[in-house]
Amino acid sequence: MEHASSTGGLDITSTVGRSIVRFLPNGRSSGTNITISLCSNARRLADVVVNNSGRARTVRYTSSVSCMAR
Repeated sequence: MEHASSTGGLDITSTVGRSIVRFLPNGRSSGTNITISLCSNARRLADVVVNNSGRARTVRYTSSVSCMAR
């Protein structure tokens, strides 16, 4: 899991080995699928999931989910 912490209280983690999201000219995602998690105070707020075809979807958490849970 790649991890970046900001001073604004938002932590961003991504799939192991995928710290950058790149898109090809045809709109496809370069590499493998990636999940980017947005956390605050060790609580996961949402995920952004990008598949190889470049399609992104979001997952929002309304109940308390640990940021370390994958």
